[in-house]
Amino acid sequence: MTYLISLRKVVTFFVLTVVLCVIGTASVSAEIVADHTRTAAIPDSAVNLAKSTLHIAYGHTSHGSQLVTGMSALMAHNSLYSFSSGGSGGALDLRDYAMGGDVGYYPDWVNNTRAYLGSPLPATGRGAAQPLINVVIWSWCGQASGLTSQQMISNYLAPMTQLEAEYPGIKFVYMTGHLDGSGSTGNLNLRNNQIREYVRLNNKILFDFNDIESYDPGNVEYLSKMANDNCDYDSDNNGSLDKNWAVNWIAANPSSDLTHLATTHCGDCAHSQKLNCIQKGRAVWWLWARLAGWNETYPLTVSKVGSGVGTLSSDPEGIDCGTDCSESYSSDTTVTLTATPEAGSHFSGWGGSCTGSGSCAPVMSSTRTVTAEFSINDDVRIIDTPYGTLANAYSHAQEGSIIKSRAMTFVENLDLSREIGVTLQGGYLSGFGSISDFTILDGVLNIAGGGVTLDRLVVK
Repeated sequence: MTYLISLRKVVTFFVLTVVLCVIGTASVSAEIVADHTRTAAIPDSAVNLAKSTLHIAYGHTSHGSQLVTGMSALMAHNSLYSFSSGGSGGALDLRDYAMGGDVGYYPDWVNNTRAYLGSPLPATGRGAAQPLINVVIWSWCGQASGLTSQQMISNYLAPMTQLEAEYPGIKFVYMTGHLDGSGSTGNLNLRNNQIREYVRLNNKILFDFNDIESYDPGNVEYLSKMANDNCDYDSDNNGSLDKNWAVNWIAANPSSDLTHLATTHCGDCAHSQKLNCIQKGRAVWWLWARLAGWNETYPLTVSKVGSGVGTLSSDPEGIDCGTDCSESYSSDTTVTLTATPEAGSHFSGWGGSCTGSGSCAPVMSSTRTVTAEFSINDDVRIIDTPYGTLANAYSHAQEGSIIKSRAMTFVENLDLSREIGVTLQGGYLSGFGSISDFTILDGVLNIAGGGVTLDRLVVK
């Protein structure tokens, strides 16, 4: 039996009161999301690719400065992460405060974007006033918390989509609103999820500001603990914000590189803690690299355990284990694993990045390790040791061995060529406690050496 493990992306559609469409050369084939899982260091080559490729216009007020504060700390620690307005000397070209205000001020932010970029150039899809700019990113302040679903569409999602259509040579980056202490059931989370869902369904680009400050570097989540933008949270569910995850994490990890960056190189982090700014700086550099064309890959390694025998394969191809048990895949690729037991074995379940015995389709957002357990079928025994098939049992038999088999049909060929005498005794019930029927061999029985006694075993 072959276990086919698959995961299909289900695409859903929802109706808005306006039609949102995406056109142009700056669109992406799959969503790109910078969230709390994207704060690890990236290769130097990816940083250099971003610096040589991107020209970024950033519009924000105080909360949005957290990205730039984090980037500044990284640059102070390592000049590789240099940036400036204009990008002189090989630095990343980041035009900070290029456009006034933030996306909470509608329609000002839309008008300011058009005024800054100038008229669209048909040849490039960019703006005549800023022909180099190929990335535009806007942040929120606190206004997302007070919007309705319809206002989020009319004041943000629809205008962003319209700007993408007007300037198809520019990549526009969506953003979520900062934590406000209203938790996972609050209106802010509903609106942020509305943004995330739109990004996912329409292959947009998102800097998930809110998600990054909802987790500490150890992947502990604080949104459900009513965390706010200063990283304060309610540790005991009594309605009081009594702890701060950033302060606590630094105290518990004094030798971490993140602690060094936060305490040594980071300036004031507006409305928040320095560690939060460091995390945002690292995540936004990941985003810059992805927008520049860096194709992040992660290794998937599979292994087989247990008493049985089987193979593992993958879709997309790359794993054939067997022999090839490791492959690297592009970031966010869903890899479907198939476990195929050989005759006499069965698939028992997954371990590592997959669990249970059902589907195994890890998403390659980090290094993944998967184990597959194959177990011998307890259908054939010599004394109390199971062997799965008649042929396997015969290969382990000694002179005078009694090979017991269950009352079932074995589809295999059995070649008896060893100079030993054995008994093939069939008809056993499960557990081998009693005999009630016959065993059927659906295949060729070839006796070329030694001797054999058949007891309740029929060759079909």
